[in-house]
Amino acid sequence: MTAPKPNYRIAFGGRFGLNPSRMGRQLSEFLEIGFHGDKYLIELVFAAAQRCAQFVETGTNVGSSLCYLAGNFPKLQCYSCEPDKEAFQFARQKASALANVRLFNEASPQFLHTVAGKVPGFCGLETLFWLDSHGYGFRWPLREEIEFITGNFESAYIFIDDFQVPGRPQFLFDEYDGQICGLELIADRLKKNLDYRFTYPCYQDKTSTHHPLKGWVLITYGRANTLEVPASIQNKVTSAPYD
Repeated sequence: MTAPKPNYRIAFGGRFGLNPSRMGRQLSEFLEIGFHGDKYLIELVFAAAQRCAQFVETGTNVGSSLCYLAGNFPKLQCYSCEPDKEAFQFARQKASALANVRLFNEASPQFLHTVAGKVPGFCGLETLFWLDSHGYGFRWPLREEIEFITGNFESAYIFIDDFQVPGRPQFLFDEYDGQICGLELIADRLKKNLDYRFTYPCYQDKTSTHHPLKGWVLITYGRANTLEVPASIQNKVTSAPYD
């Protein structure tokens, strides 16, 4: 089965719909394309998505990535959480036409336990994770997210956004109050004795029309390690086992 070609025309209002800046605080702009518009990242996300039964996102914000993926994969069940009430309400309205989306107004650790308790067999399904519940002004739940996923799923595709890419300073990453979104932050929360594989970006070319290069990592283990990087981006990423 071939992954669908990224559809850059799928939109749910975009610039011509709701304006987040009018909702009481400055939220991110809703974009018609998700995942920073990074075409190489999107190809890898799509390759993983076609192998999965569900998508789990932490940190919906205004819903750009959620709506973009759910629109391109209508049979993929998508769960996402956003603790900020204004952002949640905005994203919920944007995703209202998508039957495969369920949104939760919760912080991510609570959200993961909520969904696991409500969805039969949740932790046994092939799952694509997009972890993006980190930024400025709060303690990040990334360590708890990683611990929950690796402790409960036998196989997973875990993308972490805004991640520090070793030896690649061209990629921006999140840093706040002593927290650096990178391997050192999560290493001790990875369940031991799993066959992890880490895939990082290694390109120099700017792949988005609206964002600078943002770092990311894909962590796979179990059955997910059989994921084949699309031929078109094999020279754009590096992949190696993690000990």
